[in-house]
Amino acid sequence: MLSTAKPVYHAFGLKIASAVPFLDMPQTEGSPDVTIVYGKTPESLSDAKIKGVRYQAGPGEFLLRVDNVARYYVSNGDHILIERDPDAADEEILLFLMGSAMGALLHQRNILPLHGSAIEDDGE
Repeated sequence: MLSTAKPVYHAFGLKIASAVPFLDMPQTEGSPDVTIVYGKTPESLSDAKIKGVRYQAGPGEFLLRVDNVARYYVSNGDHILIERDPDAADEEILLFLMGSAMGALLHQRNILPLHGSAIEDDGE
């Protein structure tokens, strides 16, 4: 019998069950707060309040289209559906998942995602 269980990772303060491997992210146990799966995404959002060239956003929904990579549908702050381009590399899928798609999911959960970095030069 094939297992449909997905690894559960701890990232962004959440437990995330993901069909996409999270490189170098710690795995954890327990019920996931977020599920990431592959499947067919909507072509467009029926209640989009904001529409850009590559994205649409509406109440509890976000749709991102990245040519030659994937389409990402984020809903209700707990689900990401990815429609993968057959020629896309795993690294490309992960790049937009961990950036724009996860940022949208965090916004839906009323969490402000911040990206930052620091450099130390001669102890300063």
